[in-house]
This record gives sequence, structure tokens and C-alpha cells, in this order.
Amino acid sequence: SQSCSDLYEAFDRYKLLIFDHTVPSSSSNDCLSYASIYVQHSNSKLDFDVDESYSLTIAASSSSSSTLSEHEKKKKGNIKISATTTYGAMRAIESLSQLIRFQYTTKTFMIQHVPWHIHDKPRFVHRELLIDSSRHFLPLSTIRSIITSLSYAKMNVLHWHLVDDTSFPYCSEVYPQFCNMGEYSSSQEYYTREDIVDIVAFARKHGVRVMPEIDIL
Repeated sequence: SQSCSDLYEAFDRYKLLIFDHTVPSSSSNDCLSYASIYVQHSNSKLDFDVDESYSLTIAASSSSSSTLSEHEKKKKGNIKISATTTYGAMRAIESLSQLIRFQYTTKTFMIQHVPWHIHDKPRFVHRELLIDSSRHFLPLSTIRSIITSLSYAKMNVLHWHLVDDTSFPYCSEVYPQFCNMGEYSSSQEYYTREDIVDIVAFARKHGVRVMPEIDIL
């Protein structure tokens, strides 16, 4: 499903974010070697009331016992994430990323104070940030950076004040003349329908809903 594909992308994205240091091949990171993610409903849509709860369990390092078999080490030293939906799993991966530290002296990744047993869910279902491109035009790259930052803070809504009487930087397919008469400046500072679709898809992959606000006078 689409949301399941979004989770795979999120996992790959966080691997690059978390493990951004080069470590010697001889370094041992047993406690970070194995992770499993269980999602009950992988086809859930990113609606207003989507379930973002999750459980995150991190066992003690398996390197503490050299007598364990490889299978037992995997079972004891792994990281387990359980969530009702894909978006709950995304929040769990974010929590995990905040627990992993890089130890510069030993050149290893570590999680302190294990074991961890976290059961978490948002206090508020709607957690938004407002941007106003009608008064301050924002390039698409900037909007993507904002969305990425929202996922780090586990916020789930981008309230996009798209147009107002100050400017109309959206090229509507029904009324394209609004864009020509109301763009922010003469340097093509406007958004197309394809731009909006791209931003909505990018935001969904980060567990963020886009709520456009279009004023009609």
C-alpha cells in the first residue's frame, strides 16, 4: 500500500540521518544491529483522527553475554516497534533517532540507559505550523525543509495560507488569470497545481497533512 511504501522510505531516510558517521568495520554495535517494526493497519490514510500511538522497546545490549547463540543475541539485542498505523511507526522511528548517540572516542553508536520501554501517543490530534506564502513567498525547497522539520518535532499539520488579498500566488486551472494579475512579483513567484500535489505527497511521506487556506473575496 501507499502508506506502507511511505514507511519504507521513512526507514531509509532515518538510517541516513542517524548513522551519518563512518565507523570502523571492527566496531561492535550489537544493540543497534537488529530492528523489527510491526504495523497493524498498513493501509491507513493520513486523516484527522489517524492513530499515531506506538510502542518502542529497546533491550539491553546483547554484547554483555558472550555465551548466547547468534539467534539469542538477535532476540535479546534487537529494537521492536509496534504501532496501529504507519504514521505511529514513523513517530516511533523519530523517538528512536533521538535516543541513538554517536560515541566519538570509541567510534560506535550507542543507546544509553537501556532497556527502554516507551508507550506514547499524541496529546492533541491536530498539531500544526502556519506558513503564509501570500505575504512572504516561499520556494518549494523551503517548504520541504519546513515539513521535514515538522516531522522531527512530531507535528502533523502544515497550515498553508496560500493566497490572500496581498497576493494570489496560485495558478488555478479554472481561473488562471488570477495568477497573472496577483502573483507576488514579476519573477514567476507562484505555485502550480503540480507544485501543490508534489508538496502534499512529500508531506504525507513525513506524516504531515497539508491544509491549504484559500481566501475567496
